[in-house]
Amino acid sequence: MKVGNATLDLRFLGIFDTVASVGVADSMPIAKGLMDWADGTMDIENVGKVVHYVAAHEIRQSFPLSTARIGAKAYPSNTKEFIYPGAHSDLGGGYGPGDQGKSVSGRSALLSQIALNDMYFEARNAGVKLLPKDKMLPEARVDFDIAPELDNAFNAYCDWTRFVEKESVSAGNGPPCENRMQYHMQLYWRWRAQVSPDSKFKGLSSYRNSSAQDKTDLWESELDWRKDVARAQEASKPRRVFNPRIGYVDLPPPADAVQRQIVAEVNAASRVPAAVSEFFDKFVHDSHGGFWLLGPITKDDRAVFIAEVRKKKAMYDKLMESAEKSGNPGYANNMRRRALAYELNAFERRVLEENKKTPGGVPLMTDADAADLRAIAGMSTEAVLAVMGTATRREPKGHGRYRRVFDS
Repeated sequence: MKVGNATLDLRFLGIFDTVASVGVADSMPIAKGLMDWADGTMDIENVGKVVHYVAAHEIRQSFPLSTARIGAKAYPSNTKEFIYPGAHSDLGGGYGPGDQGKSVSGRSALLSQIALNDMYFEARNAGVKLLPKDKMLPEARVDFDIAPELDNAFNAYCDWTRFVEKESVSAGNGPPCENRMQYHMQLYWRWRAQVSPDSKFKGLSSYRNSSAQDKTDLWESELDWRKDVARAQEASKPRRVFNPRIGYVDLPPPADAVQRQIVAEVNAASRVPAAVSEFFDKFVHDSHGGFWLLGPITKDDRAVFIAEVRKKKAMYDKLMESAEKSGNPGYANNMRRRALAYELNAFERRVLEENKKTPGGVPLMTDADAADLRAIAGMSTEAVLAVMGTATRREPKGHGRYRRVFDS
């Protein structure tokens, strides 16, 4: 590879669940695919070896997979692609210990530790001059630790799915990337169906160990899943319609292939081994539940959000004070009308109340706050969410879909 006058020899590129999520991604029914801008970005020819790990249980519409495949079937000769269990950041990292009540024993219990170690070995095998673990400083070596409980749970899942594990999709043996991801998602549906009753779901280790906000997010995500199941079950019922000429006619159920598979997995919910249930519960994150489209997420987001609410309240108070002090009824009424644009909604009032108790904090956010949060976000955000078809803080529907795959 030429960079100016220099020649670079790139031996290895390891990539984790690559997502071309710019613009609408797969979040709106107005386009499919990369819309040309990202075409060819995964055609990596000038590297000796490319390894791509794909998240089997990522479901967000805003995170469609960019596979390393070129077209419908072919992979570059230098490229391997593997399917790993977990959501997007369960492979590439990003979740912290205790997020959603998962991996509570520390960093070594994060599912991303598995992909980290596997990619480390891929890099060393490709000739990358990384230190062997026994030569690393202790503070560096500990970053590669894998907790025994995670190792056992991961192996239990691999044993359950062993006929499609540890095999590069790019080798051309067995089903393609989409089919393998769908297979893993079907097993995830089966597990969700098994733990869906209220007592079982709220008895999950992850739910019990979650923060108040994570508990809310997980529960509302579960309600989205239950709606997916209810729609699939309703669509799977035979239909009887009346024809004036021949009387009642039985028609086949209108369920599509995804809905039929959801029903099949719900019916198979008892067939999930206990060790696999523990793997999903304690280590695999719910990316749908934790992906907010509304409301402040980071500490910096919250600081800006709170400042804007205070500024809005100050303007409301200023205008109302001008109205009260004015001796001119017409002017006072005009000030009151202007003040209405700055009147706080219920959620904003709760923000100020929360800050009296916890400076820098925001109150618990639920789907009941979605309308207030949309109003705060503004008309452009409201329009986008309307096109997406969501009335919650998250993407529309729940886990009852397959992830979109974009190839180059």
